[in-house]
Amino acid sequence: MTSYDHNTTPLEMVVRDARLHQREMAKHGIEAGVQKAQQKIDDTLDELNVRYALKQYRAQD
Repeated sequence: MTSYDHNTTPLEMVVRDARLHQREMAKHGIEAGVQKAQQKIDDTLDELNVRYALKQYRAQD
């Protein structure tokens, strides 16, 4: 199990866990698992970017 500090957001935990899962799948040669984990990482990073952009936009108002 991975430990997290109190500043880690839930989305950051999703990315970290997906990366760990991706490494594990690669180690066992399971390409579908690697691709699925990469998609989850990409989707989560997209969501983080949207949230950051909204935060920056709201800060300008």
